[in-house]
Amino acid sequence: MTDTEHELAAALRLEEQLLPARTLSRIAAARSAALAAPAPSWVARWLKPLMGAAALASALGIAVLIPQQAETHYGNTRPEADAPELYRDLDFYLWLAESDMGRHG
Repeated sequence: MTDTEHELAAALRLEEQLLPARTLSRIAAARSAALAAPAPSWVARWLKPLMGAAALASALGIAVLIPQQAETHYGNTRPEADAPELYRDLDFYLWLAESDMGRHG
């Protein structure tokens, strides 16, 4: 221990001697209760980290699988590749929609 640590330990011991008896007995009782408490079982020590790891693995699995499902849904062609044709023929599609609406509406 360094000199500072020795000085702090001596100061704490002095303060401890100046504490009232009631406070010392409460501290001793709390220490005894803490030492008498049973150690947590392996289930309690490992369950929370395992649950966290399972949640993380699930989230990563979803993040990886959802984009793959989207790719297989569209196949090899991307929807953006067909967009110029749609815009080129947009006037025709608008005319067709209006003419169909006029006849059926």
